Amino acid sequence: MRSPYLQLFYEYHKKANPVTVATTLTDTVVALRRKGVQLSEELMRAVLVLYGEGKISQYAIPEVLKLALTYPSASLEEKVKEKGLTILLNDELKKVVRQNEFNLGKIMSQYRLRVEAEDVKKLIERLKN
Repeated sequence: MRSPYLQLFYEYHKKANPVTVATTLTDTVVALRRKGVQLSEELMRAVLVLYGEGKISQYAIPEVLKLALTYPSASLEEKVKEKGLTILLNDELKKVVRQNEFNLGKIMSQYRLRVEAEDVKKLIERLKN
């Protein structure tokens, strides 16, 4: 991986899914650069901290980056909460799974930015048994 964010990868690859960290630091950044968006290391670090702490899902990372660029002076964590991009916690997730009749596709279509697919799959299996 040849990236100006290589140091960030080494900092966060053990704190979060290394594939997601690498994809964020390469593919997502490149896609945004093509649109004329430049991301600072500080901004990338802030987003990776939220992801590493389990406050946002991997699917929300591009949206959180856009949010940070739209509101540069605001607290990123507060904006994430305000915009409803925080990850669903245990009780909330159980409620969503039951309301959607254990249907992974339906859950992911409605809550993709707020859940990790693997967590939903595991919870569905656990609740069905």
